[in-house]
Amino acid sequence: MRRFPFLFLALAASLGLSASEKNGSSVLWYDAPATKFTEAFVMGNGTMGATIYGSPLNERISLNDITLWSGEPYDPDLDTLAAREALQPVRDALAAEDYRQAD
Repeated sequence: MRRFPFLFLALAASLGLSASEKNGSSVLWYDAPATKFTEAFVMGNGTMGATIYGSPLNERISLNDITLWSGEPYDPDLDTLAAREALQPVRDALAAEDYRQAD
């Protein structure tokens, strides 16, 4: 497996952050290699993502995709108007603890 593109993207992102702020307020600095999710470097766009663990010489990358969580590919042409109209009845059912109706 080739890991160089991900390492390059992580490096480019961190260099871009440090170059964008002269006072250092946007610089990410890690004192030790990440060992768990809350310490990992998270990258993504909301549809695809990656968390990078470990050190540059021994890194582990976990990939994620929206279809893993939704169970199916995301449909960008979804009718959002119908979802908006259904939102208030779902909220009302949840407030009344009627979970079957909310589902």
